[in-house]
Amino acid sequence: MRAAVDVTPLIGARTGIGELVAGLVDALRQRNDIEVVPVALTWKGRGEAGATHLPIPARLVQRLWTNTEMLPITTWAGRVDIVHGTNYVVGPRPRNGSIPRIVTVHDLAFVKMPELCAPATRVFSILVKRAVATGAMVQTDSESTAEEVRDWLGIDANRVRAVLPGLNPLAAPTSEGLDAQLAGRQFLLTIGTEEPRKGLLHMVSALAALHRHDPDLRWVHAGSPGWGSDELTRAIDAEPQSISDMVVRLGRVSPAQKAWLLTHAAAFVYPSLDEGFGYPPLEAMSVGTPVLCADLAVLREVGGAAASYVNVSDSDAFGAALIAVLDTNHRTDENLRTMRKAHAERFRWSDTASAQVGWYNDAIAASR
Repeated sequence: MRAAVDVTPLIGARTGIGELVAGLVDALRQRNDIEVVPVALTWKGRGEAGATHLPIPARLVQRLWTNTEMLPITTWAGRVDIVHGTNYVVGPRPRNGSIPRIVTVHDLAFVKMPELCAPATRVFSILVKRAVATGAMVQTDSESTAEEVRDWLGIDANRVRAVLPGLNPLAAPTSEGLDAQLAGRQFLLTIGTEEPRKGLLHMVSALAALHRHDPDLRWVHAGSPGWGSDELTRAIDAEPQSISDMVVRLGRVSPAQKAWLLTHAAAFVYPSLDEGFGYPPLEAMSVGTPVLCADLAVLREVGGAAASYVNVSDSDAFGAALIAVLDTNHRTDENLRTMRKAHAERFRWSDTASAQVGWYNDAIAASR
């Protein structure tokens, strides 16, 4: 089987989706029953990721794909048996209509809370609907999101399938570049691009309670600036200086720095308002660190009994949950640490690759 797989998320700075696509492609390449044909839906970074690149700028082709059936991926991918758009975009039907297409929808934030999404994200609604209307199958990262997609699109259940990602190993940790900011202090950690959907404003609302509990505590956030950065800055600056001084915004960190932060955090906090999977909590569990997540169905599906959950919109409850995870023996109890690590180890890329190839084969059979 030859599968054209969109590797655009591997180009440039890696996001969580980039980590998922990297793990999937590597796992598929370990098998002898599939050949991955990497394609990139961008004219930038030509030559990166070993991909055949789009012959025109990505913005232009997405505009074409919202209105026409021009320029299917097979135009530059060559002969393939299936086309997999790994990041909300898969393009029109190939001229040979029997070649199936799968489009991965990581979450439905652009449907459920469009006001918290950037304009470039909101266009995914049009692209996914058009792809599905012309026969594409849909893949998700969790069963919870698969159910949401079925309800949103109103399509047969067998056209949507969850393929759970595996977990990439963390880099060897280093504190280089971090010691000056943290200076041995206890800290809570969040990771993610600074955008409204990540729920970082809820962390600000809990700072006063955390300060009363331990004024030396720090909230460390690692993640690229985003379209929610200015609002986050204003919210932090509106707090008294003794509270705003608790915040350490590192920006984007290296994989080795991220590994050190995850390993040394008192707890990892994931206050997202919506997710399609929840990769960072699993990374924290893989090194035994306690995890506190927003109470979302998808995060309960992924984290199971290895994480704690709270309604982050209730600032009192959220603050109390943060203090509880600091006050208990969550971090030092070896049984709990072992349980978290064992839970994270269940997410293996070999299993993901097997499920993915099975989905490809089923989609090919259904198209005949």
